[in-house]
Amino acid sequence: MTEKTRIVLQYHDVIEGPDVDASGFTGTAAASYKLDVRAFAAHLKAIHAVGIPAPRSILDSVNEPPRIAVALTFDDGGKSSSSPIADLLDEFGWIGHFFITTSRIGTGGFVTREAIVDLHGRGHVIGTHSVTHPVRMSSCRTPELLREWRESVDCLSSILGTEVLTGSLPGGYYHPRVSRAAATVGLKVLFTSEPTTRTQLVESCLVLGRFTLRRNSSAALAAALAAGQRWPRFQQWATWNLKKGLKRLGGPTYLAARKLLLR
Repeated sequence: MTEKTRIVLQYHDVIEGPDVDASGFTGTAAASYKLDVRAFAAHLKAIHAVGIPAPRSILDSVNEPPRIAVALTFDDGGKSSSSPIADLLDEFGWIGHFFITTSRIGTGGFVTREAIVDLHGRGHVIGTHSVTHPVRMSSCRTPELLREWRESVDCLSSILGTEVLTGSLPGGYYHPRVSRAAATVGLKVLFTSEPTTRTQLVESCLVLGRFTLRRNSSAALAAALAAGQRWPRFQQWATWNLKKGLKRLGGPTYLAARKLLLR
């Protein structure tokens, strides 16, 4: 491990009960990222047992991270953000980063404006996950990218009465245009889905990768990633790069094939 390393774990929704469509986006693909509440609680306990510094706001370590800084992120803005996710984080005194798809605010399965204010008041970080959650954001033209970031940031800033400085990339398709547009609208940190601890500064925006935890991910894996163990990080990196090649070759065909396989 490098002397100073940021480990960012990427989660989505946490479901109580059998209805996987109760929070966040619906469908088989989205469900593959949704953890049962008991599994998620086990993840947090396992991460805590590793003895790493408590997950805090990534903004606290933008300029000078500690030896290892761990951050927990939650994409989409499903209604599980408040409960059970934030409730469980609060038990440990940990900070979560919640990235909101602003066109979905107040719709079925997603957070309300009041819930966003509540999360912010509890000390959690609120960031943008775009307006419409494009499936392939890397294929968007610059004006569209600027609109997705600017309108979502303006919406969240209006709700919170404060600047929104963080965002996460929906869909996993990254291109430098995405982070340049994010920097243009004032974002200071942008999270991708690439499993890496390497960082890059695109204009004034720090771009960070994340390690993804899915429905079938074990608590032991979450703890190993949080501890910075090399082998699980390499496994995710290798799988990601294989998929990246397939995505580049397949384009929309890759997405269609993935949907069929998940079914």
